[in-house]
Amino acid sequence: EGRILKVDPAGHGRVFFDSAETHIRSLLLDSNGDLIAGSDGHGLVFRVSPRGEGFVLYDAPMNEIVALALGKDGMIYAAVAGETGRGGTRPSPPSPAPVFAAPPPAGSEGPAPQPSPSPSQEQTPAPEQRVPIGMEGKVLEISQEGYAREVWSGSQEAILSLAVSPSGELLLGSSGQGRIYSLDASDNASELVRLSSGKAAPGEEREQTPAAPPHRGDIAVAGSNFGSLSLLRPGFAPSGAYESRVLDARSFATWGRASWRAETPKETSIALSVRCGNTEEPDRTWTDWRGAPFTSGGALLDCPASRFLQWSAHMKTGEPSRTPSLREVSVTYLQANLPPEFRKVEVQAPGVSFQKIPGSPPGGPPESRPAASPGSDVEGGVRKKPRPQSRRGFEPGARSVTWQASDPNDDDLAYDVFYREISEKAWKKIRSKIDEDFVTLDGTAIPDGTYVFRIVASDAPSNPPGRALTAEKLSEPFDVDNTPPRIEELKAQIAGSSVRLTFTASDSFSIVRETAYSVDAGDWVAAQPADGLNDSPTEKYDLSLPRPAPGEHSIVVRAVDAAGNTGAGRVVIDIP
Repeated sequence: EGRILKVDPAGHGRVFFDSAETHIRSLLLDSNGDLIAGSDGHGLVFRVSPRGEGFVLYDAPMNEIVALALGKDGMIYAAVAGETGRGGTRPSPPSPAPVFAAPPPAGSEGPAPQPSPSPSQEQTPAPEQRVPIGMEGKVLEISQEGYAREVWSGSQEAILSLAVSPSGELLLGSSGQGRIYSLDASDNASELVRLSSGKAAPGEEREQTPAAPPHRGDIAVAGSNFGSLSLLRPGFAPSGAYESRVLDARSFATWGRASWRAETPKETSIALSVRCGNTEEPDRTWTDWRGAPFTSGGALLDCPASRFLQWSAHMKTGEPSRTPSLREVSVTYLQANLPPEFRKVEVQAPGVSFQKIPGSPPGGPPESRPAASPGSDVEGGVRKKPRPQSRRGFEPGARSVTWQASDPNDDDLAYDVFYREISEKAWKKIRSKIDEDFVTLDGTAIPDGTYVFRIVASDAPSNPPGRALTAEKLSEPFDVDNTPPRIEELKAQIAGSSVRLTFTASDSFSIVRETAYSVDAGDWVAAQPADGLNDSPTEKYDLSLPRPAPGEHSIVVRAVDAAGNTGAGRVVIDIP
């Protein structure tokens, strides 16, 4: 019921403080003799005086204060947790927290501690407990005045215990895989260790040796599932290893050299090894690990041409107070050049035009590969020449072709553009080595006919002579029709109570799509050809119009061809 009990030496208890919360989850005695309490319910941090008077020091954004710790500077650290959203299944009960024993009085300060394993136990661990989906954890630093700031957060794990090391670093014990983090004064978190299940994995060997007795400065760590007790001791481990993720060159590549940024104090060393293959996950088809000796110019990688590479670093120290540090490893490579690829080539409708946007760089924002995770230069961002930006518009007579092309090596591309009339054999080049993905021509300067565009893409801008490759793609045939239809044999004759209108509409290249007439600039009236359909280059018309009032009248006939060109004719009739 969220109460804190005070028990005297005789074992008699009484209510010391009633928080009215669901539970009191954590307790801490601060340097002023006040009791700091964290609740479950509304996520409150209380300061309770020796007289049992409570004051809310901080109202957390989550509902549970899981753990508390007191920094050397008097700051209060609170691990808070809560669900980030509703829905889903009911979560399984959380694993018991790794519990940090109260550290002994501070002695000589040392570097980040490393674990000394406790004896393993031959029993099967229970299924691993994980933080429920939607659980979020944070660690807050709270001043004595109640000002709080976030120093750590995680969306898939919660911090279940806190302690301060003799050197003053905040240690965080997490859920899930039993990670222990160290948080420095700049809020940089480093994973110190993951508590193992205590049972060796298949193929491993583990000696059953008694743990050494605790020393001053050791921190005891209790882990759950199945239950273990370990010691975090000052000093660096004699050796350690780091294995990179698999680096993907995205095609066959010739591997060059590896370079790095590292510090190797006296009595420390770093050895680099590499392996490579052509499957996404390393398997028996990969090469064995091969040493890459450090030299001033980097390490020449002894790897055959392949798509994937992985490196590992083995670090050693002969002095527990010193450690080598590997900051960065970069790998150079040369991909096997692959030709460009076209996705599509499109001829736009007549009149559609494209122009470069004035004042823009040779394109928009630079294109790049997604940024790689730390430790990988192979998949790092590769800066490309920006692709030109264009503006779409309408210009009578314009004919435009656009295309989409890419390069598997992310090379810059240049384009040559050709065209020819479909009955011709020779291609006419109209653009050379452009980086735009469009061409707009003045279609009125092209004779009527059916044409095809040919786009040739080259990766020469990113390759030395002799290595460049090309690809090409043809457009669908398209018509150029600049000549309007003709209205011929136009006659208007009085025929009793009506007017007979006859004419012929013809086009030299395409069909007559529609015709209409207008009397004295009135509304246009659609005209139907004698055969009933506008579907040929020449159509004849024989129309009967209502007889207008006496006087002179003007009749205009209009014809439109398949390309949208318009031709017209006029006849005048005098009605008595």
